[in-house]
Amino acid sequence: MDIGRRHDGPRRGLGRLSVLQRGILHVRRGHGGVLDAEAERLEAAFHIRRGNGSSRQAEHVPDRPPHLQYPGFQPAPFLQEALFIPGGLVHALDHGRRPRPALVRPRRLGTRARPSRPSRQGRKPVAAAAAYAGPGGRVRIGLDVQTIGRRRTGDETYYRNLISHYAELGPGHEYWFYYTHPDAEPVLKRFNGRHHDRRLALRNALWRVPLAYPWQMLKEPVDVFHTQYVGFAAAGARLVLTVHDLSFEHYPRTFPAGRALWLKLTRWSVRAASAVIAVSEHTKNDLVRRYGLAEEKVRVIHNAAHPRFAPGADPDLLRRLRARWNLRKDFLLCVCSDHPRKNLPRLLAAFERASRRPGFDWELVLAGPKPDPRAPRGVVYLGYVPDEELPALYNAASAFVYPSLYEGFGLPPLEAMSCGTPVIASRSSSLPEVCADAALYVDPTDVEDMARALARMAEDPSLRARLKEQGLRRARLFSWREAARRTLAVYEEVGS
Repeated sequence: MDIGRRHDGPRRGLGRLSVLQRGILHVRRGHGGVLDAEAERLEAAFHIRRGNGSSRQAEHVPDRPPHLQYPGFQPAPFLQEALFIPGGLVHALDHGRRPRPALVRPRRLGTRARPSRPSRQGRKPVAAAAAYAGPGGRVRIGLDVQTIGRRRTGDETYYRNLISHYAELGPGHEYWFYYTHPDAEPVLKRFNGRHHDRRLALRNALWRVPLAYPWQMLKEPVDVFHTQYVGFAAAGARLVLTVHDLSFEHYPRTFPAGRALWLKLTRWSVRAASAVIAVSEHTKNDLVRRYGLAEEKVRVIHNAAHPRFAPGADPDLLRRLRARWNLRKDFLLCVCSDHPRKNLPRLLAAFERASRRPGFDWELVLAGPKPDPRAPRGVVYLGYVPDEELPALYNAASAFVYPSLYEGFGLPPLEAMSCGTPVIASRSSSLPEVCADAALYVDPTDVEDMARALARMAEDPSLRARLKEQGLRRARLFSWREAARRTLAVYEEVGS
């Protein structure tokens, strides 16, 4: 029975064996070539030629190429024939973890023995772990950076900041960047380490995740594949998965039906991953509680603010931005998307109530959401603001407000604290973990509570000064360099 290739001729006695019997014969022969009485009887039905006495003429299957020498599962030969699967593709696609002994392939009746190959004959299989570590401990890392250039806010910021430190902290590793948007090319070209940029034609996740990524890994094998939420690795790569939050589990109706269904696959992806990275203790607890993951499988690596978020923006730039956006008063700033969990309708209602209070003369500036024609007077919509201009916008604001119902981390409040801007935040999910004592907290479901906090922030300069100092101290505890170092440590752990 040939393993890993299609037969080139008919097999005698094939009709006399059931599928179950053929499977038994395949399994028993696969374990070192030892046949018991039952297997001997099945062997006779196939009319396989035997040598002198009880010995059997056989030839060893050549070892796999180095990048495919990993333990795995192989379909029985008769299934390969039925499905017309070439042996090489079977070896490349399997990525199980069960060890398998070297297979022995007997000669069929009427075939000549092939000449032996001394260079391969007797060569010992490479240990499974050797497939994941390159020379000198080098790890080949595949990164799904398709969010770069697509203005996906937090998801894009995550990879932009991580890879900016990889070349410095992991110079011995080799990186493959898989991207889809042309705007990602300038970002990737600034990377100084050993890297390969691969633009994928399939932009839809439904085709990109199960087809494009595995195909790239088959062509250019990697040891570790890092993606977010949904993914799987092929060709022996180990999967590292980052989960920012489980908002699609808590608020499924706020997502489009197709995206909510797709994100539900996160449940199976985290179980298949070798390691899961959560961006906060809150997200880790969510994963453990909802998906039943072992706590030691989930590593908490906090996000951070980019170093450009710092107090003291250029005064000329501030004047130009204020003139461009017609900002003449003190203002509250909110940087977010228009996703329903960001709680913008309640924020607008709270701002309208606060505006009725005597002495309240601030504006509310929203960066990110689309304009709402029902918004009260004094609300300014800026649309999408480039990353380069965000630090100046934070510095220009008198206070920052973030009334989100649910967050996995909450990067905008941390960016505001890094710029020395006082923060009003929700008393929910991960925000108290990130802001600690450096924010004025509100109940995100209570409009009146939010209105009182907005008015208090505008009326109390000492409160703003205190929150500014506490925010700067708190923000210094978070670093993208440290996040990149710990993420590289995860790659090295699972890929070696």
